[in-house]
Amino acid sequence: MSIDYTGMAHPKPKRKKRNGSAKKKPGSFTNKLDALVRKVVRARDIRCVTCGSQEGLECSHYLGRAKMGVRWDLDNVNLQCHKCHRDHHAGNPAYMRYMESQYGNDIFEKLYMRQQKWIEGGGASASKKEQILEELTAVWENLK
Repeated sequence: MSIDYTGMAHPKPKRKKRNGSAKKKPGSFTNKLDALVRKVVRARDIRCVTCGSQEGLECSHYLGRAKMGVRWDLDNVNLQCHKCHRDHHAGNPAYMRYMESQYGNDIFEKLYMRQQKWIEGGGASASKKEQILEELTAVWENLK
């Protein structure tokens, strides 16, 4: 006897549970740094750096947030509207042209080198994150 499976919905595969330590805690240092970077970038840029829109603004990282060495680097984070942010991830070169005009042709090499230095330095120690927080707080105070 055989079972006819045609037309039957297939159950979704079960997702592996994350290790509890992998989730960010609400008051974590990473969350604090991310929030401070958002405040600074929103105050600094005011509108989408690519098209000038003031609607649906998001903080966009030229090199993705997973690149921890440049995650909180203000040269790597700019304000973009949702459409331009999506276009950047789809490979549209408009954001790259903005980066070159704003920071110079060597910005990409600088960002990659900062990321590499972070990796070679062993990543984020508590003291390194404290230093980043102090630097970002100073920038925020100057923007107010």
